[in-house]
Formats: sequence, C-alpha cells, structure tokens
Amino acid sequence: ELRKRLYKRKSNTKDEIEKRLTRLPQEYKKSEEFDYVVINDELDKTVEKIEELIQENQKAIQNVSN
Repeated sequence: ELRKRLYKRKSNTKDEIEKRLTRLPQEYKKSEEFDYVVINDELDKTVEKIEELIQENQKAIQNVSN
C-alpha cells in the first residue's frame, strides 16, 4: 500500500522510496511513543483528522481547567 502511494506521487527517487520503506519498522515502533498516529494517505482527510484531534484536545483542556 505505502509503496504504491509513494511511487504514484512521483516526488521521490526509487532509492529514496526504498530507504524510507527500509526505515518503516523503526518508524512503526517509534509511533508507540505518541498519543496519536495519523496516516497521511489523502491530504484532505489527513488535514480534517488533525483538525478534529486539535479540537478534541482543546475541549479536554478546557474541561480540566474548569
């Protein structure tokens, strides 16, 4: 899936894509350190998801401080 998307973008060389795919297991392991993981497969959906997360966190902070 990721390989297809990266090649379809045509924004990286084959070597760059292969290096990124080689790092993938490390990146997945690192993701455990974060509260959220957002998959950037469609820009509009990704932006929408991040905006939702920001709004949810702002509401949670307001609830805690009240």
